[in-house]
Amino acid sequence: MRAQQLQQKYFLKWSEVYNEGARQAHEAGTACSGHINELAAHSRAKAQELWQTYVQAARAAAAGDDASLRTITAYQDFQREYAKLELEYVQSVGDAYGTAASSIGAAHSGLCVKMLDAYLAYLQELRSDLANASSPQPPADRS
Repeated sequence: MRAQQLQQKYFLKWSEVYNEGARQAHEAGTACSGHINELAAHSRAKAQELWQTYVQAARAAAAGDDASLRTITAYQDFQREYAKLELEYVQSVGDAYGTAASSIGAAHSGLCVKMLDAYLAYLQELRSDLANASSPQPPADRS
């Protein structure tokens, strides 16, 4: 009967460790999503700013003899800056995913250690219990 209690205690500990791991993974994922949303909002705002700058330059270029050349130059500037913004965004998102993966990996490693520690404690308690159960008991004193 004691072995069954030890096993239940081990499974309870395993469940606690597993739930802790799920919580840590959820927190890391939530932090990563929040960071990526911030990056996206910043990039959207910057892209809108770039577009407005291009539109203003194109309108200003419309009045003049070299309007088409200035409009093309403004559009090329817009494309160049937008490409830089896109590259920056992609790299930032990659970094955010890398950070989240590292956090989840570190949490997973820690949880594996905790699970192994719990299992070793269970085995030691079980071994001790089985050793005590198999040792001969002295006869009871009937005096």
